[in-house]
Amino acid sequence: MNTRKMMLGISVLAAVASVSMSSSAQEPPTSPAIIVKGLVMVRLQDRDGLRIALPNAPHHKATITFRMDDGTKRVFPFKGHGTISANDVALTRADIRVPELVQIKEIYGDGTKFLLDRAENMLLIPWSGIRKVSTKEVTAARYTFVRTDNGEEIETFRPRQVAESLRIDLTSDGAMTFNQSSIRFNSDVRVIEVEHAPQNVTSADPIQEHFHHYAHYFIRPSTKMFDVEPRKLSGATQRSPRVGNSFWVDQYIWCWLVGMN
Repeated sequence: MNTRKMMLGISVLAAVASVSMSSSAQEPPTSPAIIVKGLVMVRLQDRDGLRIALPNAPHHKATITFRMDDGTKRVFPFKGHGTISANDVALTRADIRVPELVQIKEIYGDGTKFLLDRAENMLLIPWSGIRKVSTKEVTAARYTFVRTDNGEEIETFRPRQVAESLRIDLTSDGAMTFNQSSIRFNSDVRVIEVEHAPQNVTSADPIQEHFHHYAHYFIRPSTKMFDVEPRKLSGATQRSPRVGNSFWVDQYIWCWLVGMN
């Protein structure tokens, strides 16, 4: 089977169980949010923090952009291993609400093995500095997944609109450390954008064109060596949810996120 086709089906982020933050009469202080978009792998089950890793993909550009309240921005290359940490420690566990996200195990089951450590570029955000993780934007259309060998739909996958971007709310200002260099940020930073996107977009279906880049980072169970591909279901629906203010909204989202858990 074509490995490229096999990889078309396993999109976006793994949803994990978590304990919601307790309600409080006082709103939490304003703090930066991290928005993640593009050809990105995310792991939500490590104890020390949320990991964002980039698959090796030629002709893609990875950046971390600090957008300030005054409209200015600072752009840094996402290359190597780094950390974004907040100064204030969360008093409760992070609230994780990502029902639109897709687990690889929804398709290939619990026997799937993940190889995220192969990624040369990775960002760690300690759980102690995260208030909430949520879906920011979803696809206009609903998707399902089918086997390429016989066309049968994957029964373990729930057809739905799937996430195009992720929002991570921090507890406070803090610092970003990359390759032994540290950059502090404060409340003047409105949003931190993490993006890994093609330098030139040439496809009307970027999901199918770029998804094969994830193939190097997981191993299917021996009993499920079939290929899969996404299938768009008829009928578009409203693009939702919208979490907070829209700091940046593109007309097109070029790749999907994927969960490695």
